[in-house]
Amino acid sequence: MGVNKEGDYLIRVRAFDWKGNSSDSDPVHVVAKEGQEIMICRDYVAKVDGLITEFGAYRKKFQNAYTAAKNGKISYAEAGYVFDEVGDQRRELLCRLNSIPAPAPFVVAHNLFAQQISYAIKADDLAVLWARDMAIWETSGMYYGEEPDPNGYEKQMQSASAACQKKAVEFRNEYNAQRAAQLNAGPAPDPAA
Repeated sequence: MGVNKEGDYLIRVRAFDWKGNSSDSDPVHVVAKEGQEIMICRDYVAKVDGLITEFGAYRKKFQNAYTAAKNGKISYAEAGYVFDEVGDQRRELLCRLNSIPAPAPFVVAHNLFAQQISYAIKADDLAVLWARDMAIWETSGMYYGEEPDPNGYEKQMQSASAACQKKAVEFRNEYNAQRAAQLNAGPAPDPAA
């Protein structure tokens, strides 16, 4: 009999002789507990799942400000403040992730998540520069020859965001594979959602 959950179990042994007769032993009470490695993995996963959820909230905040600025619902200056705030929040998130020791099976996933956050921070920084340039263009009606975003910050921001999304997929696949293999757990919150 295999035991794959914590709990109390009664185990009996059934013995057979060469004639096919059988006899059961008296039941033995066994308490199954998770090993130290599994408990460490569970603790790690609980912490990282929380960080993934936070990352998703910051992603939505960034996207909402970007869309609102592009659609004229908020000024570029207002969007710039949001991008700056999100960048600070993600920097703090990355510091917290880096302060959590990754159990051996989760090291690759941990590094992928750190890379994903780093690309997001790069996009945040570029978005601040883009919003600054666009605010100047918006208030003056033109910007160095009437071309908005003359420094190409929006394209650079979109490139960093695409790299972030790619790392999000790699992280999600590796993290979920380790959750299933180590803890028999279902998928985590989606870092790309």
